[in-house]
Amino acid sequence: MHRVLGTNECVANYLDGGYMRFAWTIEQSSALFVSLVSLICMKKPLWLLWPGLLMQSSYTLGLSVLTMATAPKILEALGGIIDFELALIFTVYSMGFVMNWLFTFVLWHYYWHRERKILAERGIFPPPEFI
Repeated sequence: MHRVLGTNECVANYLDGGYMRFAWTIEQSSALFVSLVSLICMKKPLWLLWPGLLMQSSYTLGLSVLTMATAPKILEALGGIIDFELALIFTVYSMGFVMNWLFTFVLWHYYWHRERKILAERGIFPPPEFI
């Protein structure tokens, strides 16, 4: 992104001053760690998935906003001469973006599956939702 945006500093510094990255990283890691531990060690970890879902969804939306904010520069860079380095970094960024969305999609659907399973154990059968 340094080459695409034409900056010499961190992209986060260029976009938002780079504030709260350390705290965000700790919160994201902690939330996903709690989610993993609860999935492995607990029988009904539904409420412990909430922090991970919130953080992962926020991260995914933030990555989307970053992509939209840099889209004009990305398109400008892709409209020029594309060498191997630019193609590689754009491919890696795109793959990371898609994998992050896929992970969020799977995490939410797993949560909804577990929620329905727990409700069924209690004798509550909500109507199926098709989206």
